[in-house]
Formats: sequence, structure tokens, C-alpha cells
Amino acid sequence: MKLHPIKSNTKKNHTKNSGHLHNNNNPLPLLHNTHSTMSRHLTLRRLAHHYAPSKYLNDLAYKSNKKLGDQFIQQYETKVHHSAKITDTWKKLTYLVAIPAILLTAIPVGKVELEHAHHREHTRHLSDDEWPQQYDYQNIRSKPFFWGDGDKTLFWNSDINRHVQKD
Repeated sequence: MKLHPIKSNTKKNHTKNSGHLHNNNNPLPLLHNTHSTMSRHLTLRRLAHHYAPSKYLNDLAYKSNKKLGDQFIQQYETKVHHSAKITDTWKKLTYLVAIPAILLTAIPVGKVELEHAHHREHTRHLSDDEWPQQYDYQNIRSKPFFWGDGDKTLFWNSDINRHVQKD
């Protein structure tokens, strides 16, 4: 954009510190547009390429290749077929192997745990003197816990856990 100077009708001499744009000693003449209008116009012109559509908008982002497209589709269908076979295999393994193995393991473990629960019924009412011997590596406390009485762990079960302290 080319700006053309306008001749000023005023012949007043202004000092540089007076804040006026035009002064007879200033080599830059007063411009036609005001500062805000001119800067807005210059900004729009400067940024116009950001608002305009791209010159590449009508071009294709890729060049189509029928042979490569067919090859891609064939590979994709092969993967889908393979995935379906593998999924069926894992479903069969889950229902025919994993679930029966879990059940066959859970039944005897459940019986043992029921025996332990029955045994705990008898040890629940034992006094500290009758409680089985505690070894040095059991219930080690370097400092008290910050909850409760400071002796019981977070998952303390009074039927199972005891901290027998012999003086």
C-alpha cells in the first residue's frame, strides 16, 4: 500500500515535544489516514494471506494409485480374517481350559480355608499366654503406627493377629 502525503493548510511551527504529527521542521509530512484507521488497514493487508484460502486447497493431498489401494485392502482383510481366528482360539481356551482349571483349583483351596476358619474359632478365645510362640521376626515395630493404639497394622484382625509382648 502506498500512502500519499496531504499538504497541510496550517503553517504553524510546532516543537517536537508538543505531540503533534506535523511540524514544519519534520521531514515526514502528515498522512491522509488517521493513525488507527491506517494501522487497521495495514494490519488487514499484512494478514490477508492468513484469511485467504490456501492455494493448495483444490489440489489432491495424495495421488491415487489403484494398485496400492487394492493391496492395502487385501492386507486389511487378511488381518481381519486372522484376528477373527485368533479371537475364536482365545475364547475356546478361556471357556474350555481356563475356567475349568480355576474351578478345579478353587474347590480344594476353599476346603482348606474352611478348615482354617474352623481352627480360628478355637484360637479366638485363647489368652496371650496360651497363644502360640511368637518369633523375633514377627510383629517388628521400629516406630508406632500413627493410627489407633500404634501397635496394630492397617489390616489387623484380632481373631488372627496377636502381638504378644513378654516382659
